[in-house]
Amino acid sequence: MAQRRGAVMEQVGDVALVHLSRPPSNALSSDLCSEVLALILGAVQDSSILGIVLASDLEVFAAGSDIGDVIDPPQGHRDALRALCAQVAKAPKPIVAAIAGPCLSTGLDLALAAKGRVAGPQASFGYPDIRLGLLPAAGGAMRLAQLVGAQLALEMLLGGGAVASEAALEAGLIDQLCAAGAEISQAIEMVRDFSHTPPLPQAHDLAADLAAIADARSKLTAPDGPWIAQARMLDVVEAALLLPPETALTSAYAAHDAVQRGEIARALTYAFVARQRGAPDAPARAQIEAELRRTMAQIVAHFESLSMPRGDVLSAMAAFGIGLGPDTAIPACPKGAEDVMPALLAAWANMGARLLRTGVAPRGEAIDVVALSAGMCPNWRGGPIFAADTRGPLILRADLRRRASDHGGAYLFSPDPAWDQIIAQGVRLGSYSTQPNGV
Repeated sequence: MAQRRGAVMEQVGDVALVHLSRPPSNALSSDLCSEVLALILGAVQDSSILGIVLASDLEVFAAGSDIGDVIDPPQGHRDALRALCAQVAKAPKPIVAAIAGPCLSTGLDLALAAKGRVAGPQASFGYPDIRLGLLPAAGGAMRLAQLVGAQLALEMLLGGGAVASEAALEAGLIDQLCAAGAEISQAIEMVRDFSHTPPLPQAHDLAADLAAIADARSKLTAPDGPWIAQARMLDVVEAALLLPPETALTSAYAAHDAVQRGEIARALTYAFVARQRGAPDAPARAQIEAELRRTMAQIVAHFESLSMPRGDVLSAMAAFGIGLGPDTAIPACPKGAEDVMPALLAAWANMGARLLRTGVAPRGEAIDVVALSAGMCPNWRGGPIFAADTRGPLILRADLRRRASDHGGAYLFSPDPAWDQIIAQGVRLGSYSTQPNGV
């Protein structure tokens, strides 16, 4: 029997069972969200149906988004997910999620919107979104805080780890824990129970919740820069506890959208995807790292030759995040050293163009993977090639020409011949290839 694809509904007595089946992880694309929403709306209108169970045909309930949606998230994907979760939350008939495996990110958004949750022993729950500098997209942070309180919600949202089903039951994240394979049958019974006696909202200690938020804020290194997502997450959780539900939900949407459009989330998402695609082989990796380090040393020597103290040069790099730990405050760039990082990024981009032209680097993002892995650039900056592509090849070539002219045609800045080809092909440095079939 062929595996089902998309969303399919069957009726089990007086309960509608909606199956999600979109291998490999039930990523909640706009199409899948629209299919599920249409089935729910139909079930709500059917007088023979008491309620609905959301379940998965896969070993995972639902986990995240398609990689294309992560790289360049379309508004339609976000809107479809929010429309689905909003309908699940306000449905006049009880909707219960039957969870038999990982339930992460957008999958947890959907499960939290349901009236109840039944989970098996292999289920797990989490929001790894923070690792990409993102917030939950469809109100999950708000619903999580209202369900389990601020302390656990912040641990999950800011830590990015997963909670096992037993711990989820203890915290009130799920309503029932069942034996493996019994998730759907037990969820069907829960729907029938809820159709007669709706679940009561959980009560929390508001003072303790606000104290947990204040404590988390006191530990936050800064409210912007690399920590913008953490800061906005705290705002969302606080709003969930203090504001009317609709206002809190609107606030959560706005926070997500603002952070997602920001440079930190874009850089972290790019770095994540680049790493998923893999690093170059060991010889190429060693050569790329050596070139990155040599270029950095040459930039230090270049500015020292212009009578800039070495400490100021290194401090300017630290102000970019180079050499700092993940929770270290970003220092200010020394006065007079503001051009150090633009010069280093231009030189790194020029070096990258040469490595791509000569075939040392298989693709532009591979240079960033090496730079990030070697600690020469923080994840939240994306990498030298990412930084170069935000400027564009025409601007970079003009900048390199100016620097080469100002400094006597310095080897660091004389534009590599690849730039002419990159511009002629209308591509960016990260997608440039001298190979016939691309890289």
